[in-house]
Amino acid sequence: MKPLSLLLGLLLFVSCANAKKGSNELSGDSPISEEIETLSGEYQIITLKEENISSEDIYLKIDDKGESLMINAGCNVLRVDFIQVKDRISFQPPVSTKMYCEGKMTYENTLNLILPDISEIQSSEDNLVFLSKENEVQLTVRKNKKSE
Repeated sequence: MKPLSLLLGLLLFVSCANAKKGSNELSGDSPISEEIETLSGEYQIITLKEENISSEDIYLKIDDKGESLMINAGCNVLRVDFIQVKDRISFQPPVSTKMYCEGKMTYENTLNLILPDISEIQSSEDNLVFLSKENEVQLTVRKNKKSE
């Protein structure tokens, strides 16, 4: 158990170090229609890819500094470091626990795949929409009013 804890700690350390390296990728000169505030707080996931999963009550929690998020989709906890500059965002590969939960891993597997491909955030009504590099909607979230 101790080697597993050390390995997980090392992965988190390396992930944090790599997050700082990616910040230069986000300082593009693209025009911004509406500036997105720095993300923080708790958000409910409304859609994942094109599937409405609002009834699943899956939340992502973003730290106060707007540098990392945690998601628990019912089994494992995913932790992801990211860098946000206005409406541009870059996620590092997620780090997660590795438990097996029958029938509860579909959403977290999808999140593991799509988060590193997300590159932009747009505001739409009360929601934030996360877009891939190909400009496809990957994730839609709504800020939990209690976390404001």
